[in-house]
Amino acid sequence: MRIFNSRLQISAYCITATLLLHAMPCMADADTNLAVNATVTASPCALVATPEVDLGAYTSSNLTTAGSTTTWVPFKVDLEKCPSTSTTVTLTLGGTTDPVYTQYYKNTGTSTNVVIDVVNDADGKALNPGTSTKINIDPKTHTASFPMKAQMVSPQGGATSGTVTGQMELTFFYG
Repeated sequence: MRIFNSRLQISAYCITATLLLHAMPCMADADTNLAVNATVTASPCALVATPEVDLGAYTSSNLTTAGSTTTWVPFKVDLEKCPSTSTTVTLTLGGTTDPVYTQYYKNTGTSTNVVIDVVNDADGKALNPGTSTKINIDPKTHTASFPMKAQMVSPQGGATSGTVTGQMELTFFYG
């Protein structure tokens, strides 16, 4: 009988130890801190309209020599209803670059040997895919405007007849 009692006692100690181990996470100091994090951001500005830029109609003879270009066509990307908490907006451009002439946007139309060049109309800096430009938001009107211009370029010359099409992806960051 004595052996049975000691086994029973050992089992009772094991059960008690197991229960205490599971209960230990509940035994915390009264002043334990829990960290909670969140981010609150301002609502974005509204894009006034997505501009469709018409680069015009030219004959292939306008783009026969290497480096030949067409006339610049100005356009703007306008934002409105910017939150009063935002003072600047940064535009980052994306899109498909030409595989050979990576400073230009790829022409996905049917004309060959033609790429699309886009620059900042305010300072003439190239706005090729991957570049960014930053401007201030007007604090009174809560608007911002990115002036740009585009043209067709034939880096190697010998442009063929057809369509010229390209896309720019616009991503806005607010500060």
